[in-house]
Formats: sequence, structure tokens, C-alpha cells
Amino acid sequence: MTPEQTQAYYQDNSKAQIYAMLVVSFGAFLGPVTLATVNVALPTIANALNADAVLIGWVPTIFLLGNIALMLPFSKLADNIGRKRVYLIGIITNTIGTLLAAMANDIYWLIACRFIQGVASAMIFGCSMAILTSVFPPNKRGLPLGVNAFALYCGLAVAPALGGWATEYLGWRSVFWIQVPALFCLMIAITRLKGEWKNPSVGKFDWLGSSIFAVWSVCLVVGLSGLPKLEYSALLLVGIACLVWFIKHQKTVTNPLVRLSLFTEHKGFTLSLIATVAMYAASYPISIIASMYLQYIQGMSPSQAGHIMLLQAVAMAPLAPIAGKLSDKFNARIIAAIGCVFALASFISFSQVHADSPAMVISLIMLGLGVGYGFFTTPNNNVAMHSIERKELGAAAALINLSRTTGNTIGMGIVTLLISHYIGSTPITENESPLLLQTIQTSLVFASIYCFIALCLSLAGKKGQY
Repeated sequence: MTPEQTQAYYQDNSKAQIYAMLVVSFGAFLGPVTLATVNVALPTIANALNADAVLIGWVPTIFLLGNIALMLPFSKLADNIGRKRVYLIGIITNTIGTLLAAMANDIYWLIACRFIQGVASAMIFGCSMAILTSVFPPNKRGLPLGVNAFALYCGLAVAPALGGWATEYLGWRSVFWIQVPALFCLMIAITRLKGEWKNPSVGKFDWLGSSIFAVWSVCLVVGLSGLPKLEYSALLLVGIACLVWFIKHQKTVTNPLVRLSLFTEHKGFTLSLIATVAMYAASYPISIIASMYLQYIQGMSPSQAGHIMLLQAVAMAPLAPIAGKLSDKFNARIIAAIGCVFALASFISFSQVHADSPAMVISLIMLGLGVGYGFFTTPNNNVAMHSIERKELGAAAALINLSRTTGNTIGMGIVTLLISHYIGSTPITENESPLLLQTIQTSLVFASIYCFIALCLSLAGKKGQY
């Protein structure tokens, strides 16, 4: 079918719309499962593969690197060659990376496989929002977007407990085997997702801009991980230079990856994106930090740690749609700011924990973080989407996903830097527990700073509902 025939097919076909919503929502569920199940298993993986603290820190970081470097190029490429095609390739690539990771015999093999999974995630999330907005008319997008967000939070909710249970009772390789059901999503997409979505007039793809953006991403993450060593500082400077080059290049190219004037034309959109970067720079490392604290410092089993970490997502899942509805009736910026306050208080509290802190205290902190992010995410996205014109919604959705991933990458890069600084390239044992606790506390101070920045940005926009 042509793009016009595809649009007509889905316009009044509610059954076809539901299949599309299910496929995209499964991809949203798969993303956090791919991330968080592995994070819970990191201490066990470190022991099994004899990996030091720095190398084990690269297991989640390399995933984010593949994601951030390629999400924007893939979302733009999908506009040219087909969003469903790129989405399906992403599902297949993720399955291949998962199977290879489950067979890893050394930490370097595992890190390589996690990069493959990160590339696949860039394909999936670079197209998912655009598929939904293509299938559903503007007056019916609320439900599918809400279901997609709910699936994302459900993945966040079950992943820590699922990863902990699988690691403890089936071994760390099982956290990869449990991701194989993604093939079920692939079969539904192939058999039920009809047609294709792409721009009728295909513009020249910006290969140079994509390459510059990828190099910037690599230099940023790798450079942060090795500071203050001279060679890593130089790499970080190269990354900054590449970012400046990328911005200048996007202003001159005919068909840019992102229209940079979008940021200057819509201040509310820009503030919301920066707030997203800050909040997710604080939130992503928490799963690694909490996993290490609960298992190395508190001596909990993987399943026990997973159950406590589960509390954050359990609070987020029901609050996100409630906060979304509230943001339609009241000032969305204030609601997002309330979320920042809850998260900030939780990060500050977590930074004060010690080796003998009661498990109940950690549980309350995780609940507080869930409340904070439950109130922040949907209203903040609401602000962003209401700040721009309808014709820019596709680009806006891709940039929101990219901002979230960029924040994740920056946050994890700082944590990797702190691990390298405090512990270095040595396996984590009981002797390193004081240094690990110091690393965790310092990481949480950084998270508190990020959260405070997001709070200021949430309150910085124009007065009114949005």
C-alpha cells in the first residue's frame, strides 16, 4: 500500500488501530525490561565473568551509548524508508543481541551485545511515537499515547523483581532469555500491521550530520568515564567540538536531522526538554546505585533487592495517567514541579544512607522517587507537546525520547566516572564496601543537583496552564 492508502486503511479501522497500539506498546514495555532486568543482575554478572567495577559499569552505559548515538538518525531515516520497516528491524536486532548476550563468556562479549541492544532500542523508540501519531487521528491520540506510557511504566514495574527472581533462581543468563518473547511482537507486527508510513517526498538523508552526532555521543560518554585523565579530557573536548560542528551543519543542510530553530521559536518546549534531560540524568543511575547498595552494602539477595527497587515503578505506574489528567485541568508546570520536589527530597534522603540503614527507609525512598517521577513525566511532556505547532509533533516526540536518553547517558557517564575515581579497575569485594558507599553517596548528590535544576526549569516558563 502507498502511504495514502495506508492512512485511509487505518482511518476508520479500529481493529487495525488496536493492533498497531499493541505492537508499539509492547516495544515500550520491552525497553525498560531490557534495561532494568540486567541492572539487577550486575553484581552476579561481575562475579561470574570476573569483571572489575569499571567494566561492569559499562554494561548499562554502552546500551545508552548505542541508543543516544543513533536514535535521532534512525527516526529521520525511518521517515524516508518506512517507520514500520525500521521498527521491525529494531525488534529483530534486539532479539539477536539478546540471544548473543545470553551466551557471553566474558565481559567484553557482553558489552558488545549490549551495544547491539542499544542500537535496536534506538530503532524501536525512534519510530514508536511516530507510528502511533500516524495511525490515530489527532482527536483520538490520547488513549494510545496513554496506553503506551502505561506499558512503559509496567515494564519499569516488573523488571527489577523479574530480574532479581530470574538471577537468583535461574542464573544471570536468564535475564536475557526472558526477553526472547519479543518475537511474539514481531509476528503480530508482520501479520497484522498493514501498510507503511513514510514521507511522500523523500529528502536526502544527512549522513554527515548523523556521523558527527554519533561521534559526539561516543566522545561524551567515553570522555566522562575517564576524567580527569588527560586523554579522556581531550576526548571530551573533541566531543564538544563535534557538537558545535553538528549545530553549524544542521543550520546549512537542506534536510537536517533536526530543525534547530524549533528550540528558539518555542521556549516552553526547550525548557521542558532540558528539564527532561536533568530528571533522567538523575533517575537512570538509581537502578544501578540501588542494586549495588542493596546487594553489596546491605547483603541482600538479587530477588530481595529487586522487590525493593520495584516500589519506585509501582508508584509511578498509577500516578502517571492521574498526573496527565490533572495537567489538562490545572497548571501542568506546577504539577511537574511538585514531582521534582518529591524526587529531590528522595535523592537527598538516599544520599544520607549508611551501611546499617533500615530496609524500610530505602523502601520509602524508592516510593518517594516513584511519586516524584509519576507526577513529573506526563505533565512535563504535556507542556512540551502543547508548546509547538501540530506539524512539528513528530519531531517533538523524537526529541523528547532523545532528551530522556541523553539524560540517561549523562547520568550514567558521571556514575561511571565516580566508580573509576573511587574504586578503579578492581573487583568489588567487602574490602571496597566503604569506597562503594562513598561512590553511591556522591552519585546521589549529583542526582539531587540535576533534580533541583529540573525544578527551576519547570517553574521558569510562561504563566498559565502550559
